[in-house]
Amino acid sequence: MFARRSAVFATRSAVFATRSAVFATRACDTGLARFKLRISINEWSLDPPRKPPNRIGNPCEIASLRYIAYAGKALTMEQLGLRFVRKSRGGARAGAGRKRLPPGQRHTPHRARAEHRARHPVHVTLRAFTHSLRSQHIVRTVLGALRDANMSQFHLAHYSIQENHVHLIVEAENKHALSSGMRGLMIRIAQRVNRLLSQRGRFWADRWHGNPLTSPRQVRNALVYVLKNRHKHAPSPNGAARAARGEGTRSSESGWLDPLSSAQWFNGFAHPIPTSFRSVGPPCVAFPISWLLAVGWRRHGLIESSETPKPNR
Repeated sequence: MFARRSAVFATRSAVFATRSAVFATRACDTGLARFKLRISINEWSLDPPRKPPNRIGNPCEIASLRYIAYAGKALTMEQLGLRFVRKSRGGARAGAGRKRLPPGQRHTPHRARAEHRARHPVHVTLRAFTHSLRSQHIVRTVLGALRDANMSQFHLAHYSIQENHVHLIVEAENKHALSSGMRGLMIRIAQRVNRLLSQRGRFWADRWHGNPLTSPRQVRNALVYVLKNRHKHAPSPNGAARAARGEGTRSSESGWLDPLSSAQWFNGFAHPIPTSFRSVGPPCVAFPISWLLAVGWRRHGLIESSETPKPNR
């Protein structure tokens, strides 16, 4: 009777140990824990946590432990890490990212912008891929975008539109307002012109180039450069001869003024603007706020009609 009860107890112990081994195997397979099962005839332990050894002397229990060792021989394993498969799109691969411009078209390096002070106006240059910004059906779209770019902390004081680039003199409260205003202006012009031409893709050839104007002399030179920029790219054939003879300063002709600029709303010319002259489009500029752009530059004299930007060296 006693031997029969011992055999039943040993059988139940083997069943319980087998179930424990199966549970440990599943736990190791799913990675929920790290199990290391060491089985021997004299002691057993489960790590972690460690338990004191338990001496076993019954032959039936020894046989059951041998069965457990055979069934759980693959239990000594560690959790494996996930293997990430490289996708076919995205990531650091050959040819990824923004395409570099040809060496002849790189003007502004991709670097952090310098700090901006509200008292310093900025001369901004925008270069586009297209060479038809002055065409009749595009220039009004560009002028509308310039008008909509004026905000409380960012506004345009002067502008000049050429075939493939735009010159601006802007004022901003701080660096963030300057960057945000220029980014919105570039996006607005690009989207509207692309929609007008039914095209997609890159519109601007480069980042916007900004030159802070920190002195009255710099501001005056920038005003001459922007308002008279048309004379630099398409000079009048007899303009130099008239200037040499001292003529044309009070002429009724408005050939020395660019209709695609803010010359109509500029009050710093030495001679009055002809009444027949009109700038294209509605007013796109705001009254200057900074002292340098409103008053300071006048210390070096008003702008003569015969003045033109200096040619590039």
